[in-house]
Amino acid sequence: MLYKREGCTAASVLHCGPYEGIQAAYRALYDWIGENGYEKTGPDREVYLNCPDTVPSLADLRMEIAVPVIKKA
Repeated sequence: MLYKREGCTAASVLHCGPYEGIQAAYRALYDWIGENGYEKTGPDREVYLNCPDTVPSLADLRMEIAVPVIKKA
């Protein structure tokens, strides 16, 4: 997903499941950024939409990863 927020454009992905699988989400996001002609312009942002203490199973965990980007010239 690509969106504009607070004065920047960001590419993002929603990771669903245990945190041990987060590297695959990061890899997919960075692959998408490069394959679609974007480059990173700032630090990654992680938004934890729930936590292990509040879900019945670790499979129910949700986390958004967002990377500010700009289209390469």
